[in-house]
Amino acid sequence: MNQDTSKHTSDLLKRAKNILICLPNSASPDEITGALALQNILKSFSSEKKIKIITSKPCETKDLSYLQGINTITNSLPPLSQLTIKLDLKKTHIDTFSYDIKDNKLEIYIQPHKGNFIAENITTEHSHYHYDTIVTLGVLNFASLGNIFEQAPDFFYTTTVVNIDHQIGNELYGEINAIDLNTSSVCEIIYDITHDFLEEQPDKNIATQILSGILYKTKGLKSLKISPQLLSKISHLVKFGANITEINSHLFHHETLQTLKLWGRTLARLKEDGVHKIIWSLIPHDDFIKTNTTDKDLPNIISDLIETYHSNNSIFLLWQNNKQSISGILKTLPPNDALKQLHKFNPKGRSDFVFFETNTNNLLEAEKQILDTLRG
Repeated sequence: MNQDTSKHTSDLLKRAKNILICLPNSASPDEITGALALQNILKSFSSEKKIKIITSKPCETKDLSYLQGINTITNSLPPLSQLTIKLDLKKTHIDTFSYDIKDNKLEIYIQPHKGNFIAENITTEHSHYHYDTIVTLGVLNFASLGNIFEQAPDFFYTTTVVNIDHQIGNELYGEINAIDLNTSSVCEIIYDITHDFLEEQPDKNIATQILSGILYKTKGLKSLKISPQLLSKISHLVKFGANITEINSHLFHHETLQTLKLWGRTLARLKEDGVHKIIWSLIPHDDFIKTNTTDKDLPNIISDLIETYHSNNSIFLLWQNNKQSISGILKTLPPNDALKQLHKFNPKGRSDFVFFETNTNNLLEAEKQILDTLRG
């Protein structure tokens, strides 16, 4: 990302009064910690700024409980505007006023002092949106926001959007697109946008939040996206007070022997379609029983697979659950769209990462269904 874009982004965020920070479905710790850091930084610009963080799907925040403000993230769209009903009182005044709610409808009863009110006496108008700026973090397109976008598409289309991302395939839908494919994470971009502020006003909580996202995304600096510039930024964050010991204890020291056993079993069954660049594995229910794990451990496993087999178009896991179906996770690379590819399975998530249910409880049948769909 060039310096002009970084400066324009910073200047716009400083001017904005009310900001809605939106995360994608299945938001990762990188996007979550980036949102918290950005929220704290923007509040430091002005205590009068109203800032809210939302995502349509509840975030898995157990490992992030050490971060300040983690409980402020909500899963519902806040009120965006106000409806005003106006009644012309030039010819008569109100004698009595009451209201009731019937069948999910508001009924307002107005008795005039004399004469009658007619329909022409009533007008309605919407106020301007309460939020003047939207910031999206790690969001490829509006569809990746899930029902947050579906509830108020006009709001997203008519409000200034700052689009912050580092993923290939981002659709550049913002008025400002702070996109840098050469960075490690959303949090690194946020550092680039706000480092002048951090230099002037070091804050250990903000530094810890930004560093948490960077270390999560780089697997504790083990991924391929480690540059001298990134190491320099990390050193600055530590200088600003980032608690690297606490980050490591929460993000990287929770892998149990049971989880590692499940990872081993998953890896042992790994299959590959070199022609279509698909990697996958099947996990029978017995694996969970023998390793004392659950399907909640699987997102971390597919994340490790992505880092190891990053050049493949699609990576998926299928597993048996207690339902009459086979569950799955699919991760894709652009231009593939996981939501569109698996639309008949009603996937939940975003265009590059979805959860889904098949219509069979047989692993091999489910494997064939998914492979036939992905191979086209």
